[in-house]
Amino acid sequence: MIEAENWVSIVKNHPSRNLLFLKETIILKIDTGTDSFFLIISKENTELKKEFPGKETCLLTGDEKIIQCILRGEIKLQDAIYMQQVQVKSSFRTILLLESIFWLNRKDLSKSE
Repeated sequence: MIEAENWVSIVKNHPSRNLLFLKETIILKIDTGTDSFFLIISKENTELKKEFPGKETCLLTGDEKIIQCILRGEIKLQDAIYMQQVQVKSSFRTILLLESIFWLNRKDLSKSE
């Protein structure tokens, strides 16, 4: 599941988690064409699931390598959208929040490798 497992473990312990995350849960479905999984993101917890019975709040689709780069913070989500490397179906507010979460974790992810 690409970088998602590592990303989840870092997000769970990120110092700014409570400041950044909303009370509402974000259900992010990531689909690479060959694999799909869900990131459940909330103030209380962040989880990675292969299946989720409900409807996602946000759908991120694109090439696996690009999505890995987004999760690592190597490419900003907005830049990948602008360059048409990924597609996102969600509210603008959720997209901005996800971009902030991905981008703030870039230093932490590089330390864990």
